[in-house]
Amino acid sequence: MLRNTRSALIIALIWTVGGGWISVAGAPPQSREEQPPRDPALEKMQKNAEKQRNEQRQSALKHDTDELYKLASDLKKSVDSSNEHVLSLEVIRKAEAIEKLAKSVRTKMKAEGYGSSIPER
Repeated sequence: MLRNTRSALIIALIWTVGGGWISVAGAPPQSREEQPPRDPALEKMQKNAEKQRNEQRQSALKHDTDELYKLASDLKKSVDSSNEHVLSLEVIRKAEAIEKLAKSVRTKMKAEGYGSSIPER
């Protein structure tokens, strides 16, 4: 009984390994050099779309940074006009708006395809 079990196990092992070799050997070779031909019109459309997205992102960044500068200037004026005992609700709201806008600017700057050569820390 042990001999039959051992024989069956050896045959199953040979069949499994042999079948794996056949399937690997029968598979077509894949190389990184073989890529499907690229469509020049499609590449041009993709580059134009990427360029347009970057231009829109840059325009939004300029607008947001102008707004950020305005908010920071207003915050400075508000803080300068207050004293050490009084902190107005307006100052806190302006600081929160600045924080929200700064996060938005940072997110836009990290967007994929925009400054992709900048390494992550």
